[in-house]
Amino acid sequence: MGRPRYICSTCRKDFTRKWNATRHRNQQHQGIAEIIPLGEVLLRKSNRLNFLQDGLNRQNLNNDDSEEVLRNDILSKLAPRVEELERLLSNRCDQRTKMNLEALVITLALCSSEPVKKFDDQLNSIRRGVNCGIVTNKLASCIGVQPIHADAIIRVLLSNSHR
Repeated sequence: MGRPRYICSTCRKDFTRKWNATRHRNQQHQGIAEIIPLGEVLLRKSNRLNFLQDGLNRQNLNNDDSEEVLRNDILSKLAPRVEELERLLSNRCDQRTKMNLEALVITLALCSSEPVKKFDDQLNSIRRGVNCGIVTNKLASCIGVQPIHADAIIRVLLSNSHR
């Protein structure tokens, strides 16, 4: 067996092949661990020792281990999703409602055992709602009825077409 070239940031298991490390990350850590090349791990340790020699607080540096890496990994995966959520909600509701909804989605995701998956599920639900509203409002304006009536028409047409 070859020498390890990659390390899992969460459990510190080492791997010789990146694909194997990636599979481990997806199966064992729901895709939220970081797979770090061995050279980077050694560099991080070296930098940490240099900081310690400069007199920085040892406890703050120790917190940078797996828990900190996992937190940063989750947040970096959530960031583009949060931006998409903000785009979806912009111009669709008032600022206070938008902020409350964003806070709710983010909080529910972070409280979940799988925050990225939970956020994706909620984001998909909001996407569907926004898309349904776009189609309903377009139909309403095209045929000159209120959106609630357009929604009823859509329901009848879809129920008839799927029989």
